[in-house]
Amino acid sequence: MRNMDRKSAISITLKNSLIKEMRSYVPQRQISKFIEELVEKEIEQKKELWAKAYREAALDAERNEDIVGWDNLVGTGEGLSEQNEY
Repeated sequence: MRNMDRKSAISITLKNSLIKEMRSYVPQRQISKFIEELVEKEIEQKKELWAKAYREAALDAERNEDIVGWDNLVGTGEGLSEQNEY
């Protein structure tokens, strides 16, 4: 379905040295595609990293006990006035 995504133009700022090097490897008419693929790859890596961290945190018994302790200490926060200062 990504092929059907609408495209939008953005402006980015890169170091001149990076632009020069990129142009030596990427044809002029393929720069947007090149950057798009890099961004997609980076986002996918970040998603995987965050999912792994979430799974590890969910399995951390000590951390989960601390969270329950804090939840019991402060409750849900319902009924607290926004004017209260801590």
